[in-house]
Amino acid sequence: MLLRVDPAAAAPLTLAIPAIVLLVLLGSSYWRVRVNAAGLRVRSVVGFPRWSIPVADVADVAAGSAAALLTARIGQKV
Repeated sequence: MLLRVDPAAAAPLTLAIPAIVLLVLLGSSYWRVRVNAAGLRVRSVVGFPRWSIPVADVADVAAGSAAALLTARIGQKV
């Protein structure tokens, strides 16, 4: 049994799915990092994913170059 789909009815869905994927990719390519007395909070501009590190979990702090972070692999601890 074949399902017959009206092309006019399917057009909004075929445009919406790539648009949503593009928005998620663009939204997760910009990150907001906040460091304060509470600790470190990192989140994408769309709100997910997000990570929080309480200040009690921070053992040491040092200044460094952001260029070194750009070469790190995803999930690698620096």
